[in-house]
Amino acid sequence: MTDAERLAAEHACEKLMRQFANLNDARDFTGLAALFAEDARYARPTDPDRWVEGRAAIQAAFEGRPATKLTRHIVSNAVVTVDGPTEASGVSYVTLSAGPAVETGLVKADPALIGGFHDRYVKLDGRWLFKERKGSVVMTMAG
Repeated sequence: MTDAERLAAEHACEKLMRQFANLNDARDFTGLAALFAEDARYARPTDPDRWVEGRAAIQAAFEGRPATKLTRHIVSNAVVTVDGPTEASGVSYVTLSAGPAVETGLVKADPALIGGFHDRYVKLDGRWLFKERKGSVVMTMAG
């Protein structure tokens, strides 16, 4: 693997982390699910021991969430390790703020959760996807 291929893989996997956050906040769960391989698995940061398995089940799990909250996920400290031409792993921090969805005005957010993700990626048909995404929460901000 060349340095350019490794850098391209790192960039593509880091972009997946940001796309996941943006699509989640936009409630575009079809787009979010498309970031996962068909046989991927996902564990929410607030329930890290319960895996949701398969792209369709991941999409259904997100669609089952109530639309009464506005969320903003801030991704930081992303580091990707390329393990080979079709495999990589990564870690990132995530800060989540959420509040009631309102039509106009500012949202009063709940205290933030701070956690992260441990990811495994796979390259299929020339595209990097999540193979596994396991979240965790490590602290809450007092509100």
